[in-house]
Amino acid sequence: MNISATTGESGAARFSRHVFWTLGAKIVMATCSMLAGVIVARWLGAASVGRLASLTVMTMMAITFGGIGMTSAITYLVSRDRPGMKAVMINAVVFALVVGAILALVIVALTFLNPEIFGDIPTNLVTIAALAIPFQLLMLFCFAAFLGLGDIKRYNLFELSSQAILFINPLILLCIFGMGLTALVTANAAAMSIFGILILPLLFQSAKATRTNLLRFDKPLMAEMLRYGSKFYVAMASAIIILRADILLVNYFRGAAESGVYAVASQVGTLLLMLPGVISTVLFPRIAEAREAGPGMTCRVTRHAAFILIFVFLAVIPAAFLLPVLYGPAFADIPFLVLILLPGVYLFGIENVQVQYFNSLGMPKALMLFWFVTMAVNVALNLIFVRLYGAYAAAATSSISYSLMFVLVAIYFKKQTGKSFSESFLLSREEFRGLLKFQRTLVTGSKSL
Repeated sequence: MNISATTGESGAARFSRHVFWTLGAKIVMATCSMLAGVIVARWLGAASVGRLASLTVMTMMAITFGGIGMTSAITYLVSRDRPGMKAVMINAVVFALVVGAILALVIVALTFLNPEIFGDIPTNLVTIAALAIPFQLLMLFCFAAFLGLGDIKRYNLFELSSQAILFINPLILLCIFGMGLTALVTANAAAMSIFGILILPLLFQSAKATRTNLLRFDKPLMAEMLRYGSKFYVAMASAIIILRADILLVNYFRGAAESGVYAVASQVGTLLLMLPGVISTVLFPRIAEAREAGPGMTCRVTRHAAFILIFVFLAVIPAAFLLPVLYGPAFADIPFLVLILLPGVYLFGIENVQVQYFNSLGMPKALMLFWFVTMAVNVALNLIFVRLYGAYAAAATSSISYSLMFVLVAIYFKKQTGKSFSESFLLSREEFRGLLKFQRTLVTGSKSL
């Protein structure tokens, strides 16, 4: 199938346009997230930043472990069979509500049985955050379906709207009404729950053609969804541990204040992964739809991403030293934590793009092994050193883990595709000269939207 056949633009222009607009939405989202963090830091202090970040990580880990790779399964199956989207989503709704409710009950039960499991985070805050899990799971499933449909515009709009809510809440509750962390966590949980419920009918309305209008649970389809999703499960579970679990460990071993400082530094790393993440988000359904072009397309995009990211990361170094001015004196260690994270984050960003080739093939077992090994290294190093050295150990461990994953995937990609490292990561002279033309394509694509 010609992936640009339904449009009047070339595949490259369409890809560039999607990257451009998705990146723009992510930048706005990142700005909202950072401003929300600054408000919480200035009004409630570093400890509240740490507690809020730990609750977010708790929710993300629950969704990832309980989701069994369902988001990737939804994107993949919908991109391959768009008329079948409604049937996929009916199953996804049932899964989100049932499994989400179970996850929420487990978290609440664990909190009451062992109140110290989440450090000094009050039990009532953990309970409130947990109750929103079913609806957050549903919201993520809807986002995945929009990606599968290729509806990048609505995907960006709804994701941006959800992030804007998390900025508006602290602005109103803390700045205007002077309320505390409990009110903020409650408002965030309620807003995400309502958003998760409202987005589903909008998704169904966007489907122009479906094979069924019956609202029924499809067991064979659910088996297929679970089978495909399980291929991504190890990778997704390992990734959330590698990327986020260290915040919980810093909170547990060193307290909420230090975890708050580290959470902001980690957020910088997350923001830096925004560009490769956007490229990966757009690239995955395209490779899944046009598999024969996968290796060459992946190498071309990876080369450009690796080149552009160099300048992005260099610009971040001086900017990191301005963050304590925004967040306050308690966050003075942020620049040094960011410098420790940068090398690993850069390599992990490149890996995020290159690995989409294997994701489009259904996640080979070797990739699951790579994630598991990297996760084991990450957890072991964190358990040994975070207790002694706190956030600095967590940052160093993250950088080592990210670098390890990059090396493993790069070697495997070379072995499976026959593409050399230079083909994968280094721009040719012609591409270097054509980079300005590529940038003009982004601008042209934005005007044609």
